[in-house]
Amino acid sequence: MPEIKYAVTHAGPAHRDDTLSVAIALSLEGDIQVFRRPPTEDELNSPCVLVLDTGERYDPEMNNYDHHQFDEDAEEPNCALSLYLKSRGLEELFDLQRWYLPTILLDDRGPYATAKILGLNKFPFELVDPIGTAIVNMFGSYFGQVGAETLKILRNIGDQILTATKKFADQIFHLERVCDVVQIDGYKVLVLRTADITASQEYRNRNHPDAVASISWDNRGSGWAMYRFSHHCPVNFGRLTGNPDVMFTHRDGSLAKTQRRLPVEDILNLVSQSIERHTA
Repeated sequence: MPEIKYAVTHAGPAHRDDTLSVAIALSLEGDIQVFRRPPTEDELNSPCVLVLDTGERYDPEMNNYDHHQFDEDAEEPNCALSLYLKSRGLEELFDLQRWYLPTILLDDRGPYATAKILGLNKFPFELVDPIGTAIVNMFGSYFGQVGAETLKILRNIGDQILTATKKFADQIFHLERVCDVVQIDGYKVLVLRTADITASQEYRNRNHPDAVASISWDNRGSGWAMYRFSHHCPVNFGRLTGNPDVMFTHRDGSLAKTQRRLPVEDILNLVSQSIERHTA
């Protein structure tokens, strides 16, 4: 891949995907200049110019990553961010991030289609991040060359996203190595021999979607931590309140912790006690 001299993206209102594309490009390609304007024909034909979300061309060899020329009803959604990441071999890493698919869908299909695909009645505009919106608007305020201070902020964001994404993927692979799967009263429970369980929900969703709970080393103390994966399951750790081996239970029943690291058979017995059994 030739060295990128600078990047070009569209002018006018910025969106989440082109802002993120630039942020990650600044991290991957270095501190290049960025211009918000239509690309020239020479720029589209130069592999040394990174063209993002504009130009109506998708040509990785020429470093052109636009999606607006694709059919609106294409089976696979794409945006500038996904096309660029794919060319840099990072798509599988980002597929693990829960925010990644909604970002693609929002730009390619819009909020209402995104909500439908995600199984929602409506798009949750109430949850739109004001900090992210402010950064996108700051980037979108430029026409022509983007200011150095803004690029510095975007570079920092890109660095942090890449670091977090790689760490998250490493953590999922780590959980694969330290996970034992047990059955308790007919329910699947994950025993994680680690205190670093940042990606445990995603690991469970991808590998053991029927698991109802996990136990792991407490990351704040010397005991065990017991987590419930879903509210719609019979596990209620609130049932352990008052147990002498348990020092904390969350009021919604989703979490409990022990004072010390009990033998595994004892902690599994506590999980068993947390299962609500409904008699006819």
